Amino acid sequence: THHIPRLMVLGNLMTLCEIRPQLVHRWFMEMFVDASEWVMGPNVYGMGIFSDGGIFATKPYICGSNYLLKMSDYKKGPWCDTVDGLYWRFIDKHREFFAGNPRLALMPRALDRLDSGRRERIFAAAEDFLGDHTLQKDS
Repeated sequence: THHIPRLMVLGNLMTLCEIRPQLVHRWFMEMFVDASEWVMGPNVYGMGIFSDGGIFATKPYICGSNYLLKMSDYKKGPWCDTVDGLYWRFIDKHREFFAGNPRLALMPRALDRLDSGRRERIFAAAEDFLGDHTLQKDS
């Protein structure tokens, strides 16, 4: 796969699910034949999962379903609620970080404007996904 699907699909979901950085790095190293430490380290730790706190990249590469729909041929479906729930849950959980960065402060404000019914539905979808597909239930 190309760098962008690795970053914006795989890395995005691993970030939103808060998979431990070492496990993400190991997974990428084991899954891709072109994996090299000199590339995979910065790409995973710095860009992919933003685990270096902003040394390599100034903001996390995360997105909801809208970006994935626009940049792919994926069809809208139930997965959108899951990805959107993971995205907004991540924003909510790290609200202070996002609110404290002028480039990112709009994200928690947008979360606050979400329709309460939609918010409840997508957050439930995210929690169901995390409970079914990760070791962490609600970190």
